Amino acid sequence: MSLILAGLAIALTHPDHATTALHVATGITLVCLGIGATRQLMLNHILRAPTLRPSRLSGRQRAADVQQQHLCAVYRRPRHSEDEDEDEDDITVFTLFGDESPFVGAGELVYQWNPPMSIQLLRPGGDDDAPLHEREHPVPPFQAHELVEYLREAVQLLDTDSADVRLPAQVRDRIYVAETDVAVDRSLLPQEFNEADLRVIINTPGSKQHHFLEVTTPAEGSEFVATVLLHVSLQGRTLSISTAACVLAHTPRSFQRTAEFGHHGFTAVAWGAFRELTTLPSEIQRSWRLVLYLYVLVKAAVFPRDLTSTPIRNVLIGSRVSIRERSAQEWSKIQLEKSDILGRMKTIEQRLLHAAGDFLHANDVDISEFNDRALKIINSGIFNFGDNNNFNNNAVGSSAQVGVSANQSAGPNNLTGGGSQ
Repeated sequence: MSLILAGLAIALTHPDHATTALHVATGITLVCLGIGATRQLMLNHILRAPTLRPSRLSGRQRAADVQQQHLCAVYRRPRHSEDEDEDEDDITVFTLFGDESPFVGAGELVYQWNPPMSIQLLRPGGDDDAPLHEREHPVPPFQAHELVEYLREAVQLLDTDSADVRLPAQVRDRIYVAETDVAVDRSLLPQEFNEADLRVIINTPGSKQHHFLEVTTPAEGSEFVATVLLHVSLQGRTLSISTAACVLAHTPRSFQRTAEFGHHGFTAVAWGAFRELTTLPSEIQRSWRLVLYLYVLVKAAVFPRDLTSTPIRNVLIGSRVSIRERSAQEWSKIQLEKSDILGRMKTIEQRLLHAAGDFLHANDVDISEFNDRALKIINSGIFNFGDNNNFNNNAVGSSAQVGVSANQSAGPNNLTGGGSQ
């Protein structure tokens, strides 16, 4: 409407240029209609395409494809406290991985063993009153990579069951390296990892290359993706096992409208064309973004295709953002699907715990402490998940009482005195 009014105003004020104004208005209208229709046709093609992978990849797409398949992921460390303005009133919840998850792209960090499970390598059947040096293994009876390989095989069996009980689980190795460490030592990010390299990383405690066993299970046609990451370390005659779980939830409805009735046919194409025309005034107001686009194009022309292989001064290569993760729903707002996702996580967790117990028992390690810790982890998962848990009016200890208000009885018949969650 604004375009028509502008054309009429020019025609009335400048009759000699009426034809030119009409041609310009017609050209702008046709361009807007063409852009809107083309965008909707591309969405229709994506909806019907058997695969979203282009038939031919450009140089940058090939570099991105190699990085997607690479075992190593470069993560960004949070900024140092001296490099940013701290808020004295900011109270953060203690987590093993800080307030920002290093697993960029895996989704929201919702679960972790806090603290990790640490098991001393003691011989079974020994006297509990005997000195520690007589009960423990002075030399570990196994290497850390042997436990990782055993756990990998145990979880892979879940994907081989019959279709009615099968739990789709994809297991792979993942190496995480901080971008600041890569900037100093480029050898931390080799072109590829072989089996010997992985074993060295797993068996080296305190390495800057952090190995995780990554177990991913998709749900609802990959609309939900749950990932369990397990880290194993063998140091100080003690086995340390830590795990974290991430959830990539569903996308907004605007991402799914092409699959709905009336949003992928001829009507959708026509509607997309005219919708683009109606947004022309707002697009004109945001036309200053062309400067940013030119800046991006200049950077793309100057910088090489793969920044990970060519060190550049003061340029870090850590993963900054994941488009899929940014558009995912928050974990606290997931409804019915949450029970299914938690069930899958618990299944994978129990599988890992029982397999680790069997491995320790086969390698002559006392697993009584391990079984107690594993049972507590399985039965107390509510305290480990990332939702906010509030506990009010709780009494702890022998003969402890809960403070109540003056008009409230603290007797045994008071159902609210025992605490609420």
